[in-house]
Amino acid sequence: MRWLVCLALAACGDNAASECSTAFDGSFTDRVRAASACPTLDAGELAFAVDSHVLGAQAIASFTLGDAVTAGRYSSQTVTSWHFVEARSVGDGACVYSAGDEVTPHGSFTLVLDGVDPAHGTLEVTQYVHAVDGTDCGPADLEYIRADF
Repeated sequence: MRWLVCLALAACGDNAASECSTAFDGSFTDRVRAASACPTLDAGELAFAVDSHVLGAQAIASFTLGDAVTAGRYSSQTVTSWHFVEARSVGDGACVYSAGDEVTPHGSFTLVLDGVDPAHGTLEVTQYVHAVDGTDCGPADLEYIRADF
């Protein structure tokens, strides 16, 4: 009996640690919960590649946090190199959802790292929607993303 309880607890712990979730709301809505939605933290860069069901493509993000990454709060006010971008084709047009230090308007983000080995915490991003003329990208001009990892 004790063996079964230990096995059940180990299985639950592995599943909880290996899945992350990302929610998109605003111009389009999508929910992704998978191991592939978890970010990587390597050489001071936190990176995401989230497979969106609605877009039929990946949302790509990168945040350069520096060489000595520690748990704590980061934002678009404190990180100089960052981006979160996704795109989709709509008929003969396209929609681009973007935020970052090299995008205008920049958008914004708040990142709270609760730990770094492995990286876990929350990320909230506000993006702007850019549409090719005549393309309907949805009901809003902004896209909001929340990642729990």
